[in-house]
Amino acid sequence: MPSHRFVVAKRLAIGIGLVACIGCRSTSAPQPATPRRVPSGAAENLGRLMFDPQGADFTPWLNHFKNEVYRNWIVPQAALTGVKGRVDFEFRVERDGSVSAVRMLKSSGSPELDRAAQNALQGSRFLSLPSDYPQPRITMQVTFFYNEGPRGSN
Repeated sequence: MPSHRFVVAKRLAIGIGLVACIGCRSTSAPQPATPRRVPSGAAENLGRLMFDPQGADFTPWLNHFKNEVYRNWIVPQAALTGVKGRVDFEFRVERDGSVSAVRMLKSSGSPELDRAAQNALQGSRFLSLPSDYPQPRITMQVTFFYNEGPRGSN
């Protein structure tokens, strides 16, 4: 019989699913990958990051992105008390790593949850785009989950 602590940690697992269309040259959106589950006591879950890398190696950049967003994501009290929600954003990253044009695509329904996710993006300092990425900026989409995960992950 699992302990109460184990059950809570399992229910509040964090899943990361960073998606890139490797070698993709088309304008169609990349298909999302199944997120990995990493046990944690936290109530937040960073979902898919969708973009077209145009053949560039974004591996170190993605690792830094994930670490920065989690470091700056201050989970609001509502989420800590069990409020569920997801919020989708589109944003641009300039060549120097600065974030611009942050736009909410879908609200969680809670201004507190939405604001915390937006602050995590805007408060992060990202690495410069990879030198082999040919464009001056990249547009990305990301989903933040609170006390839930992508369909099929719980």
